[in-house]
Amino acid sequence: MANDQINQIVIIDNGAHTMKVGLHTDTTPRLIPNCVTKVKNEKRRPFIGDQMDECKDYSGMFYILPFNRGYLLNWDVQRQIWDYVFRVVLKLQADNKNRYSHTGILITEPVYNFPEIRQTMIKILFEEYGFGKVLITSAPELAAFHYVHDEIRKNTTTTSTLKCRTKTEIDPSCCLVLDSGYSFSHVVPFVDGHKLLSHAKRINVGGKALTNHLKEILSYRQINVLDETYVVNQMKEDCCYVSLDFWHDLELASKKSSIDNPIVRDYILPDYIVYKRGFVYDSDKHSDINKSDYQLIRMNNERFQVPEILFHPSDINMDQIGIVETIIYSLNEFHPAFRLLSAKQAGDGNGDNGSIDNANTVVHHHGSRERPENLKDIDSDEEDEEEEEVDDDDDDVDEDEDEGNDGDDEGKEENGRNGNGVDSVRPPDAKQQRLSQVQCTNGSIVEQSSEDGLEMYDDENIRARLYGNILLIGGNCRFANFRDRVYNDLRGYVPDLIDVHVYEPANPITYAWQGGRILCHQNDDGGGNHRQPSVKNNKINNNNHHHQSLYHRYAVSRQQYQQYGLNYCQEKLTNYRLMVNNNSS
Repeated sequence: MANDQINQIVIIDNGAHTMKVGLHTDTTPRLIPNCVTKVKNEKRRPFIGDQMDECKDYSGMFYILPFNRGYLLNWDVQRQIWDYVFRVVLKLQADNKNRYSHTGILITEPVYNFPEIRQTMIKILFEEYGFGKVLITSAPELAAFHYVHDEIRKNTTTTSTLKCRTKTEIDPSCCLVLDSGYSFSHVVPFVDGHKLLSHAKRINVGGKALTNHLKEILSYRQINVLDETYVVNQMKEDCCYVSLDFWHDLELASKKSSIDNPIVRDYILPDYIVYKRGFVYDSDKHSDINKSDYQLIRMNNERFQVPEILFHPSDINMDQIGIVETIIYSLNEFHPAFRLLSAKQAGDGNGDNGSIDNANTVVHHHGSRERPENLKDIDSDEEDEEEEEVDDDDDDVDEDEDEGNDGDDEGKEENGRNGNGVDSVRPPDAKQQRLSQVQCTNGSIVEQSSEDGLEMYDDENIRARLYGNILLIGGNCRFANFRDRVYNDLRGYVPDLIDVHVYEPANPITYAWQGGRILCHQNDDGGGNHRQPSVKNNKINNNNHHHQSLYHRYAVSRQQYQQYGLNYCQEKLTNYRLMVNNNSS
């Protein structure tokens, strides 16, 4: 389908708790609860999405969610919500066959999504809704795209060559995204637009776990609120904060006097007669309210103990490390001999041809550790024993050949399958790598590819560049002091020679959606190169129509789906590199 046949693009950040929806022409998205709810006083009527605002009594609200443990599994419920969004919220115009053939869609999925789930989504969007074009990506990718775009607009880019033993400056070509959402939290590093799934980590703690924990401790200590998920979630958002000094706040919370205890708060529960939503009682603002006339919950150490789970999941007996340690663990896996090879270059080295023009970049590095399931360091005794046995069997083999083969084997194991379970292109062997390396004046090694114009650095300061560009997105980032806590904890681990820059957007919930909007407005020069952007007159020309936008480079059309099949769409929507175009509009 030609680009000019697409009249509009729908952008959906399909979160497990909240959908951020809108058209590419909208400046801000609408927040739609991604659920179907029922209440006691209106049992026969289901409330789809934001229809719950019409409900008069939220007590005992029952949720029907399309997501389970962070993955889209209940497709019948998701279809109900999508139908409501497309027809009622966005009011999309369908053709005579009740299909959106002249509408494109940009939709997000989890970072480690199952291929079967993505394939089902592709089928539904093309066959049932009939969208003209489909692009599936993840929220961290859109957020990183937005971050790079904004940093370059602010003219804060620096040369990618970093000197050793000096503090590093902000370099938006590298970015580490911390996405802490409803079901879990992800740490995803990006280098020159490459999503490095081999270094991405997941923590099974999100907003849902925090709300459930708050329900349990309040039900045990004060009143039973196990059935009041909606009210307790609002209470968490209104009262909780991240402590910058946990033990000091815990000592203050132990004080019985309200004068000595600045942490304690009284939360007035909604009565659904006068107040439809609960609120924190303030003696100055609510002097006309008699607290004895309403039911209230006293929030004391619960205010900071609940968000503390994000930093110490072991507090609720979860055998995982916190978000700060996960960031450090992810970055410590980067070896000084870190390499990025283009898939074309890798394919030429092995005789494998990429089936997609914008093929995925393969990550290849030596000496990295496997990613343990619980994100903790694994005991390497068994691995050492296995290596010793292999060395004993290969005593007659030349050492140089051993090193080359070992490096090749590691590359095959790490790059044989990507994080989504799809076969990826393997890197060239060690001999071909040595032939393609060029020694630079600063001691780093540059991989050059004449076909795609890429130059990737074996930068020993790759970790420093990522520490300087940490981006926080997701609903949990809205807790007070969240950004300061992440920065303070990281600063205690990172050497003084490395600058740590933690950026929290004004609205971390809609930041990824805004990245999708920029993608639909950013002009594509029509070439195959993925380059860093340059901004003309410090402005982005949003007046350009989406027909020339980068969206059409990465999206799959319905004609391609019908002609080449599902496997082609699956591979193309998996193997691409989201980069801002640097050509002048």
